[in-house]
Amino acid sequence: MKKEVRIIIRIGKKFPDALSIKYRNYLGYIIPYIELEIDKNSLTQVTFGPLLGDENQKTVQKEIMKDMLNKNNYDVNIEFSNIPIRY
Repeated sequence: MKKEVRIIIRIGKKFPDALSIKYRNYLGYIIPYIELEIDKNSLTQVTFGPLLGDENQKTVQKEIMKDMLNKNNYDVNIEFSNIPIRY
């Protein structure tokens, strides 16, 4: 049985330098993110959210992610979520 996990990390204002919060714009939303190093043996799959556009766009995104992971010696599955996102 496959399980999907979405991670939310709360970074307190008490330790502002603990993790560097970066921001990106996606479809008019400002999305905060952090960069983490993940042990190559810990990561088994990357799942994209369901809002990435049509099938052609999803194929392109999957290939870009696959290339990026391969260049960094990660060997993982890449899939798309069917679970809707609610903002």
